[in-house]
Amino acid sequence: MPEHAVTRICIVGSLIAILLPVSVQADCSKPLPQPLTLDNALSQLECDTASMQQARSAQAKANARLQTSEAEDDLSIIAEGRLRWVETSPSQGGDVIDDHKGSIFVRKPLYDFGRSGALQQAARSEAQAMVSHYQSTQDQQRVAIMQAFFNVLQADQENFRDNEAMAVAYVTLDRMKSHQELGQTSDIEVMEQESLYQNVRYQVLQSESNQRLTRSILANILNRPDELPSELVSPEFSHAQRKLPDYERLLQLAFEHNPRLMSLKLELDAALQRTTAAQNSKLPRLDGEIEASSYTRELGSSDSLRAGVTLSIPIYNGGRVDAAIATAEAEVMRLRGKLTESRHELRQALLEQWFSIRRLMIRRQREESTLAYRELYLDRSRANYEMEVKADLGDAMVRLSEAQLALLKVDFETALAWEHLRSLVGVEMDQLLAVDDTRIKEGSNGN
Repeated sequence: MPEHAVTRICIVGSLIAILLPVSVQADCSKPLPQPLTLDNALSQLECDTASMQQARSAQAKANARLQTSEAEDDLSIIAEGRLRWVETSPSQGGDVIDDHKGSIFVRKPLYDFGRSGALQQAARSEAQAMVSHYQSTQDQQRVAIMQAFFNVLQADQENFRDNEAMAVAYVTLDRMKSHQELGQTSDIEVMEQESLYQNVRYQVLQSESNQRLTRSILANILNRPDELPSELVSPEFSHAQRKLPDYERLLQLAFEHNPRLMSLKLELDAALQRTTAAQNSKLPRLDGEIEASSYTRELGSSDSLRAGVTLSIPIYNGGRVDAAIATAEAEVMRLRGKLTESRHELRQALLEQWFSIRRLMIRRQREESTLAYRELYLDRSRANYEMEVKADLGDAMVRLSEAQLALLKVDFETALAWEHLRSLVGVEMDQLLAVDDTRIKEGSNGN
C-alpha cells in the first residue's frame, strides 16, 4: 500500500478514535432527555456546535490540501481534439480539405529532487496536526459543557436555599408583627426584620433569574437553544477517592500527549518540509510525456505516437525562490518560538491545576466537617423546637442548606479541575490515574 494511503488511513482512524466514545451515545435528531444527566449533555459534543463545526472545517481543509499535494505528481491523461479546414495552394488544386486531429496525452512528473515529496509530507503533518487540534477543541467543549451543567445545578441549589431563607424571614416578620400589636416588640425591630425580609425576597428573584439564565447558556452550548432543560440530575462524583499523581510524572506525560503541543510539533514539521520544498525549487525537474494522435490529413510531421522526457533547469527566477525560502524559514522560527512558549504555558497551567486539586481536597474535608456540624445542629434545634425550648429551627435549616451548597460547589470545582488536568495531560482519566514510573520512562523516549 502506498505511504500516502497509509498516512490518510491513520489520520482518519485517529479522528474516528476521538469521536467514537461520544458519537455512539449521541442522537442529535431527538430532543434532549428529561431529566438531563451529565452523560446526556456530554453526548451532545458532536451535535454541530459552533466550535466543533469550525474544528471539523479545519480538518476537512487540511485533508483537501493533502489530496491536492498528493495529486501533484500523479499521472495525468488529457484528450485533445481539433477541428480545422484548410485551403490548399493553387498548385495542389486549391481545394478546402479536412485537417482534423485527435490526441491523447499522458504526462507524469518523474523526478524533482524531493520538492513534491517534501510538500506531500508537509500536507500530511498538517492533516495530523488538525486531528490533534480537533481533540483539543473537543476537550475545551467538554469542559464548557460540564461548567454550564454545574452552573445550572448550583443555581437550583441557591434558589432552594434562598426560598428557605425567605420563608424563615417571613415567618419571623409575621410573628414580630403579632408581638408588636401586643406591645412586646418595638417598631424599629419590626422595620429591621421587614428590611431583612425584603433583601431575602430580592435575593430569591435573583436566584430565580439565574436559574433561567444558566439553563439558556447550557442549551446554547449544547446547540439546543429552544430546549431549555427543566430538570437536571446531579452526577455522582468519585474524585474524593482519587489519588493525585506526582506533578513531575504528569508533566512528562503532558509533554508527550498534550494535543496543543502535538499539533504545534506537527505544524513545525510541516513548515520544515515546506522550507525544504522551497529550497529544492532551484533544482531541475524531469517530466515524461506520451502522445498518441490520429489525423484526417496526413503530413510528414503527422506522427501517430510520440514519447519523450523533458528536463527543466531553472536559470533565473527573479528572486522569487529566495523570497519563498525566507518566508518558509520565518514560519519555522515563529513555530519554534510558539512551541517553546506553549511548553512554558503548559508547565505553568499544569502546576496551577495540580495545586488547585490539592487545595480542593483539603477544602472538601472542611466543608464535610461543616455539613456534619450543621446536620447535628439541626437535629438539636428540631428537638428543642419540639420541647419549645428554642425556636431557631428555620435558621438551622437555612444554615444546613448553605453547608450543602458549599460542599456541592467544592465537588463541582473539583470535577472541573480534574477535567482540566486530564485535558492538559492529553490522556483519558483512567490512564491519568494509572501513571507509574514504567509508563513515564517508556513514553519519555520521544521527548
